Amino acid sequence: MFIQYPSLLLELAKSHQTLSITKQLHASITRVHLSHDSFYATKILRFYGLNNDLRSACNLFDKTPQRSVFLWNSMIRAFARAHKFDEALSLYTKMLGTQIRPDNFTYACLIRACHENFDLDGLRLVHGGVIVSGLALDSFPVVHWMRENGKQQPDGYTLVGIISGSALVSMYSRFKCMNLAYGVFISLCQPDLVAWSALITGYSRYGDHKKALFFYRNLSVEGKKSDSILIASILVAAAHLADVRCGSEIHGYVLRHGFESNVKAFKLFEEMIETGMKPDESTFSSLLCACCHSGLVKAGREVFRRMMDEFCIQPKTEHYVHIVKLLGTVGELKEAYNFILSLKQPVDSGIWGALLSCCHSHRSYELAEIVSQHLFDNEPRKGAYRVMLSNSYAGDGRWDDVKKMRDDMDNVGVRKIPGVSWIGDMLRKLEMVIGELGGDLAL
Repeated sequence: MFIQYPSLLLELAKSHQTLSITKQLHASITRVHLSHDSFYATKILRFYGLNNDLRSACNLFDKTPQRSVFLWNSMIRAFARAHKFDEALSLYTKMLGTQIRPDNFTYACLIRACHENFDLDGLRLVHGGVIVSGLALDSFPVVHWMRENGKQQPDGYTLVGIISGSALVSMYSRFKCMNLAYGVFISLCQPDLVAWSALITGYSRYGDHKKALFFYRNLSVEGKKSDSILIASILVAAAHLADVRCGSEIHGYVLRHGFESNVKAFKLFEEMIETGMKPDESTFSSLLCACCHSGLVKAGREVFRRMMDEFCIQPKTEHYVHIVKLLGTVGELKEAYNFILSLKQPVDSGIWGALLSCCHSHRSYELAEIVSQHLFDNEPRKGAYRVMLSNSYAGDGRWDDVKKMRDDMDNVGVRKIPGVSWIGDMLRKLEMVIGELGGDLAL
């Protein structure tokens, strides 16, 4: 079917076409000798890409003699959308050998592709290209241009600021390359909340809790609002440092902004998915933590399922701990126990410890003994778990068992380590030692 020229332009201006209509449009521009024109070829190639017809897209690309940057970008994006990441990077390297220079959209697409493919080498290559080209990573110039020119909303492969700079920070953080993540962060003229969150979460996740708190305070000074996922990450950092002042400040922020319902955490998660961003292990850890605090068992199970089935992320110890705590907190102790037994052995003591804590809370002393035995087998010389079981015996009035547990600890050379509380307030730390100078083992 031949499409008249005015109608052809209208059809090409649409954001999407079916594969059938795309082939008709291709035939029409070929008939009027416009198929070699880069402008028309780009439009048709983009439609092929949206329909995942890479063979037709490649054929059109190869037959177009004068290729504009827009045509190159459309072909690269077609590969990336189809998860043909190696082909996308290969085409980028070929592009570098031509007179055509990559632009912001080229790099936005490639960074997103490397982010999805978890390709650190590819990311460094593309990041190097951005630096050499002198292009900015900030979102505002490109997104503003799109809005001013009435362009459609950018998809996951054209979001330059939300993807480029922030994705670099996030990606380097995931690879534990925090120096590189920080380098990208400070290069951004106006880092958005995604960039701030990626940097802070990265520091918190890999144990540099002081820097996580430092940047969180800077974020607050900048007047930017935290989201509940960031709040969950910074609370972890504050807990590790036992920073009471920071914890109190965050708690106040949570109450003022209504984050205690944890509803916003899930809303932000869905918004992240809709914009094409890919959640990582830390994202799901924060969501599961939110479920634990709110007792959202059904939601927690769904989050855990999606993490594995939909996003192919293998759970780590922290995720298992959250699931056990979630089940144990609402009294589903038997299910939590069976869940642990289903895991690959040997199970990390932190997971068993989470269940033991729940057993104590729900006065399930029989199960507490069973769980404790697993912990003793894993770490026979660790006194903390024996103390927890001793406290359970005391709560049940089993004083003979309390004494026996004390004697067992002495016999195997286990000593209760004095409790140490660190209260950080900038330049001073007060150490309060509570222990054997008058403390009772079964307090």
